[in-house]
Amino acid sequence: MPTQIKTGGDPSMFETVKKHGEAIDTHEQIIEAHEKSIDELKTNFRKLEENDKKQTEKLDLLSSQMSNVVLQNTELKSTILQSSQTQQEFFRDTMSKQWELIKARDDSKEADRKRVHEISLSEHALKKSNAEKRWELLGKVVVSGGIFYLIIESILRMVGGQ
Repeated sequence: MPTQIKTGGDPSMFETVKKHGEAIDTHEQIIEAHEKSIDELKTNFRKLEENDKKQTEKLDLLSSQMSNVVLQNTELKSTILQSSQTQQEFFRDTMSKQWELIKARDDSKEADRKRVHEISLSEHALKKSNAEKRWELLGKVVVSGGIFYLIIESILRMVGGQ
């Protein structure tokens, strides 16, 4: 069939259908390109959602780890403070015991000095008492010697005078 072209300015129906067919082909290509773009966007969106989910999981994990670190840090601080208090109490007790030992040592030295002084006084009193007893004994011997002399003289006079 030969194509007839109208000369009045309006295109013929065939040309109109042909143009529409070409436009449909162009629109189909555009639609296919858009569908590809949409599919790529959907794929990229799924990847972004997956990455977002992974990042959220990582953040939750990091948050949990951070909470654990904060808890451990708090426990460590508590332990250090408690240890410090224990050491301070131990130091105070040790110092108190050392002062008690020093006082006991000083008291013991003072008691030793008093005992040495009392022993010295006792020895002096004993020496004095012994000296007095010796003089008393010597006095008794001298007195008893005089009496003995008188008795012997009396006996000798009686034996001699007879």
